[in-house]
Amino acid sequence: MRISSVNTINNVAFKSGKVNVYSDFDNTYYPFLKQGEIKNNPANVRPDLVSYFDNFKTFLDNTKENLSFHITTGRTYGEFETIAFQLKEAGYKMPLPKSLIVKNGSDEHLKLSADEDFYNGQKFPFSYSEINKQKENEIKKVTNWDGSKIRENLINVLKSQNLEILECDTENSIKDYGEKSLYSKISNSKDWVADIRKDGNLKIHLSLPSDCDLVTNKENGNVYKDIKSGAIQIFENGLNDGKVKYFQKEFVDKKRGRKVLEFSPNMQALFESLSNEKNNNALSKLYDTRKAVAEAKKNDDLVIVAGDSSNDYDMLNPAMYIDYPKGFNPNSDFAKPTDADFIEKLTMANDEDLKKMNISQKDKKNMLAQMSAIPLVGIVVKKNEGLNKEFEKLVSTYGETSQYKKIIEIEEGHLEDGIKKAIKQYASSNEKYAKVLKKDIKNEIDFNLNNAKKFAKNKLILPIIMACGIVSSLFVTKMRKTEVSEKFLNKTI
Repeated sequence: MRISSVNTINNVAFKSGKVNVYSDFDNTYYPFLKQGEIKNNPANVRPDLVSYFDNFKTFLDNTKENLSFHITTGRTYGEFETIAFQLKEAGYKMPLPKSLIVKNGSDEHLKLSADEDFYNGQKFPFSYSEINKQKENEIKKVTNWDGSKIRENLINVLKSQNLEILECDTENSIKDYGEKSLYSKISNSKDWVADIRKDGNLKIHLSLPSDCDLVTNKENGNVYKDIKSGAIQIFENGLNDGKVKYFQKEFVDKKRGRKVLEFSPNMQALFESLSNEKNNNALSKLYDTRKAVAEAKKNDDLVIVAGDSSNDYDMLNPAMYIDYPKGFNPNSDFAKPTDADFIEKLTMANDEDLKKMNISQKDKKNMLAQMSAIPLVGIVVKKNEGLNKEFEKLVSTYGETSQYKKIIEIEEGHLEDGIKKAIKQYASSNEKYAKVLKKDIKNEIDFNLNNAKKFAKNKLILPIIMACGIVSSLFVTKMRKTEVSEKFLNKTI
């Protein structure tokens, strides 16, 4: 099973002209204030943030029939819930998304009630247990990943080492998260406690005591090695339906010193042509956005993705959304899809270069055509310190001055403007989409197809006029030089 991005439906579908927005949370959708600053900056002293949320709510209300807003974040469910309540208590009314995707592509939590119920009472419109089961089942079919069973088996492994087992919402500070934090339950990094963080069913984050690799158990084995081995055996031996395809990562928490083991479904079967050492095949934000783009192709819709950090890079990279031919080498020394300038390299590739990627000139032509056609626009949020090198290259390769115009830049706090600009830009370059764009969205972005055509025509004509002007100027200059030369020759003769 692969997520296809081939347009198989040419007729206009009922859903045509709609927009799906997938936005990162921190610094992308949520601007201006750090979490620790919210309490000391209530709504009455930050009219800029109040106005930002009010305007965004009006925009979502006006387009609610045809624009769906989703948040895809690196936060856990509990971390997002906490900041939502903190903003509410400070007097802000942040519009909440149609769905919330947590921990970089893990569970998608579906909205259960209206924002008004939350702001007029205490009912949060999401639930940790209410998730998109279709997504979970699709991933299970390909990887045999069953999060609840994996967690159950992992708890048994931890119990064999006499560890106290906790399931906390976060391992960040008590100051920001209170009782949701692991550190409200333990005093230091050596406490004999294992935390299986609440990352959802599609991710496992296991935090262990900092000295567990120095401790021997009753069989005189190394506790850390035994836990790691036991966890891996769960995947290797498999669950009821066989071996689990998984991705593993281990590291030491820099702030606290605790040892961490992370596991997620291995997505190589779905993204075979994109698999390389850079993205490691781990489940990421790309799963949801790539699937959305595949659906948008069928329905003549548009997908907008927005982000500012390294965990947003894959979903912002247009090269991650095209289909690659069978046998394509994603790890070529010449160019990789994960390269920010991949499409530029592909455009310039000669036969020898194509051979390194194991593709033909026909494949190249098809890939370039796909890039022009993908119904995707990315929004990159500029930080005060500027963009990192990869993002700069991504913007220069796919930005507004490029051939493909798949990425725009905005300043923090201007996501609504970015969404409107993205829709307008795509509709201006895609007449088929412009014709089915819904009236409510057209009104919001002040879009007129005839004006867009004139603008596009003028953009095309202007360079021609300029070029003609330059040629004419060169011709006149040459003639004048000739006249001067002839006069000079006549005079000297």
